[in-house]
Amino acid sequence: RQQSQASNHYIHRCVRPGRASRRSRGVGRACSIEVSPRVACNPLLPPKMWLQAISLSLLAVSSHALTTTAAQRPVQALQRFLDDVTTTSAARVATEDGQLHLQLTKNIRRGDCVLEVPLDACVTIDRARAMPWLQTAEDNAGEPWDPWCGDASLLAACLLRDDLPREWIESLPQDLWLPLLDTNEPPSCSARDLGALRENAVDDMQWLVDNTGENWDDFLLALAWVISRSVEVPDVGLCLAPGLDLVDHDDLLDPFEEDLLCELGPRGPGGIQLPGRKTVRFLAPEDRTKGEKLVASYGALPAAAYLERYGFLPRTGAARRFAATAELRFELREEDRFIDDKLNLLYLNGAIDGEEVDDGFVEACLGGEPDPEVLRFLRLSLLEGPDAFLLEPIFANEVWNHLGAPISRDNEAAVIKAVADEAEAARQGMLVATIGIYEQLRSAELDALEATQRWADAEVLTLPAKEYYQERRLKSLGLDTEWDEDEGNQWTGSRGAAW
Repeated sequence: RQQSQASNHYIHRCVRPGRASRRSRGVGRACSIEVSPRVACNPLLPPKMWLQAISLSLLAVSSHALTTTAAQRPVQALQRFLDDVTTTSAARVATEDGQLHLQLTKNIRRGDCVLEVPLDACVTIDRARAMPWLQTAEDNAGEPWDPWCGDASLLAACLLRDDLPREWIESLPQDLWLPLLDTNEPPSCSARDLGALRENAVDDMQWLVDNTGENWDDFLLALAWVISRSVEVPDVGLCLAPGLDLVDHDDLLDPFEEDLLCELGPRGPGGIQLPGRKTVRFLAPEDRTKGEKLVASYGALPAAAYLERYGFLPRTGAARRFAATAELRFELREEDRFIDDKLNLLYLNGAIDGEEVDDGFVEACLGGEPDPEVLRFLRLSLLEGPDAFLLEPIFANEVWNHLGAPISRDNEAAVIKAVADEAEAARQGMLVATIGIYEQLRSAELDALEATQRWADAEVLTLPAKEYYQERRLKSLGLDTEWDEDEGNQWTGSRGAAW
């Protein structure tokens, strides 16, 4: 996405500071002071001062009531807007500690549609691309706008220039904090370059200034809204949907189900897609009762991505366990004489798409043993010498499966060394302590890198015991046992199974 990222797509939501505060029960009620003639002692204050104290007290209560009412107005206006725009809603806008969220108005079960919003009421890539002013700007530039921050910058520009409901825009937090909005350069506390997103965003903003001749001072804030509050909708892409941007994060929910929460509607019985006005639907990730906050998981992301996109770090549960990783990048070597064959294999097996066929790399989240797909990529990227025969066309249909297991001892040793070297290089760039949330991130990633190094050390010791491609191939052909003259033509064991 990281929503960053750095992918071009940012995946939604954040714990967001709201602008309205909860109206406390009892605040603003009339104050009663009883003066009883039966009290025999002298009053603590003279009569005039008592009257002044009562007047000041009533004035304070009245002022507080007016302030609370004013703070409540954005919530009420936003709720009226959502009532008008949503086609299905089982939640209402509420506040807690000054933060806006959605509160369920009825019991829901896992998979129920909690919110449904017409697609044409959302900020989408197609809507952003269709803006007349953008087409004019692209004409001025002589080329289509290809922003460094991808679709997120398109949505941010649309958010600032399109004619969107005022009630919705005014509810977006003005005091949101993300590293993107930090005027100071983020410290070297992560394997991810936290300053890259801001640098790319500034370049996108400059393109808008140069080709529209307008002021775009709010662009970074709008981009932060998109990064932290948008959702990824199948067949639509990145989308900022009214109401869905108020769904908060819960560390305890399964982070790997994040992609299942949004779907394109309308839907009929059995989830069948129906014709008609398209909608965006948010599905409940678990059973919840009336009055509870509507929450979801923001996804299986490393800690640096959570900080970059949402401004916080997971504290517990599955989200924290997965987030306790460091992002490392592995690439095909440009001088590799087999690079075209390897890129073709990656493309044919869906590891890269057609637009990225020249970019042979993988970004991995490591906190111990690497993901099997990362090991598969590394075995391919380091395939050379005698092992390169697997790149011959005759193996094209099966080599990807072979790469899922060790190829040779030399190849596997090179894979382990590549992981260890990259982890050490990342660790060396994060040795200087920092403060606050950046130090929390640095500490978490150092732990992840140390766990990765321990995995590498253990794997080196197991190299002699691993089964490599040659052994597996001989076994599949039944040629893994010595010939015994007494067997005659009666082969047994794996040899018999092969024949």
